Amino acid sequence: MNEPESLSLVFDEGSQEEGPVTCLSPGLYRLGWTPFVAAFEDIEVYFGDVIEAEPTANGCHRFVRVAERGAFVHDSWVVGPAFLESDYFDDFTTALQGAEGVWEVLIDGWLLTHIPIGSSFDVGEELFRRRVRALESGVVDALPTADES
Repeated sequence: MNEPESLSLVFDEGSQEEGPVTCLSPGLYRLGWTPFVAAFEDIEVYFGDVIEAEPTANGCHRFVRVAERGAFVHDSWVVGPAFLESDYFDDFTTALQGAEGVWEVLIDGWLLTHIPIGSSFDVGEELFRRRVRALESGVVDALPTADES
């Protein structure tokens, strides 16, 4: 136990997603990612949370509950692909990780950040500063046109 592994989670409505976990004891796992599909079932579960999950006959695990919340404050923003591919985003993530924070991009620019509870690092302010610098240097995200979507 305590070795990172991959777990395929199934939720009540049938949504399924696979991601990294650390098994803490039989049936208890610390999530190494935020399951995107849980949001469709109105389940709040995030990176760092400890969940209870039961094995199923098809080799997946059925999500039972959040057993313990992770020690993080979670935030989310929508950012464009030009910013995500820029050095300014790299600078942002370096600063975030320096504050022991973690980040994920779930889909199409949905940025999630997880910062330790009690941290003095202001994720929103840091992200704002980096996005302004990117814009000032010509990194501009445009909405897709009808031909691109």
